[in-house]
Amino acid sequence: MKKAIVEQHRVLESLFAESEAALAGTGAEAMAEALGALRETLEAHFELEDTLYHPPIRTLRPQHAPTLRSIAEGHGRFITQLTEILGRVTEGAFPEARRGFEELSREFAAHEAVEEDLMRTIEVEAHGA
Repeated sequence: MKKAIVEQHRVLESLFAESEAALAGTGAEAMAEALGALRETLEAHFELEDTLYHPPIRTLRPQHAPTLRSIAEGHGRFITQLTEILGRVTEGAFPEARRGFEELSREFAAHEAVEEDLMRTIEVEAHGA
């Protein structure tokens, strides 16, 4: 499970980089396309985590339930932020979209770090048990 999540995070990091590059330009269509692809991939990733990966962890390692709850809450927030950024692009408010994306990128990187740390912790617990 850890390997799959980390691999997905690397794909997401690539999409974040592509979106950042598109936002550095001036073409609203390219920006919207990159952000749309990122949103679709994030939604699919979050769905996997929330329905496939996290439920067994909650069952087998209930001590991690608060962290998992926080992670799941972040998922909704990230989609909302990205939708708002897309709206700013549509409105032509590019500087605001760029600032919003920078904030989203920082928060998502921290989110990924928490998830990956949790996966490492669970792996250590499983091998130690």
